[in-house]
Amino acid sequence: MPLKPGSSRKTISGNISELVSGYKEKGRIGTSAPKSKKAAVKQAVAISLKKAGVQKKATGGSVKTDSASTPKQLRNVEASQAKKIRARGGNVVYKRDGKMPVGIY
Repeated sequence: MPLKPGSSRKTISGNISELVSGYKEKGRIGTSAPKSKKAAVKQAVAISLKKAGVQKKATGGSVKTDSASTPKQLRNVEASQAKKIRARGGNVVYKRDGKMPVGIY
């Protein structure tokens, strides 16, 4: 039976159980054959979320953003700080997050 379209929790849960029950019967999910039920459940979750167009929440760390998503006002502050540091004859190094400049003397 094909997976149901939709992004509600009920639909996603139903799709996961559909895929897992198919694994229990045939030992396969689509064309792959996971080695254990745990691996099959993980794969079923991934397939169901992909079908729903939902991303799994990131665990740990932060999401990298490009400079286009940084507010223009903040980019201007960063640029002006870097100019000041260079004017004093210092080298500009950016913090670990890649945003605010720090002067190295």
